[in-house]
Amino acid sequence: MEFIAALKAAHRRWPFDVVIIDPLLSFVAAEFGKDQKIISEFLRKGLDTLLAEIDAAAFVIHHTGKPPQDPGGSEKADEEMRYAMIGTSELTNYFRAVINLSAFRGTAGVYRLTYSKRGAKAGLVDENGERTTRIYIE
Repeated sequence: MEFIAALKAAHRRWPFDVVIIDPLLSFVAAEFGKDQKIISEFLRKGLDTLLAEIDAAAFVIHHTGKPPQDPGGSEKADEEMRYAMIGTSELTNYFRAVINLSAFRGTAGVYRLTYSKRGAKAGLVDENGERTTRIYIE
């Protein structure tokens, strides 16, 4: 909650519309990944309350766990990607949308950008003009 107080003070001095928190684990104390109570308090009582008060939005960067050691393993379905983050499911439940960026297995320099929560509303289309929840970038 010290970070929330510092963010509020920063906003008084330099008003902003958007804050980028990167990486999330640097701004939350304790056993963050394992303690739903701590993350809920930080997000819902701290960050959410502040953002509503100052009429701002947040982009929060968080990390997934290490990839599986089996290089031939199957790719997760797009909707499963929203739960790929380290820690409690509160991370997915709280956020309005979740976007995942991951290396595309087996192809160096190619990444998969997946709109894994509310992706259908993102308006993405593939190279054929078909609606999609993922695109590949190089």
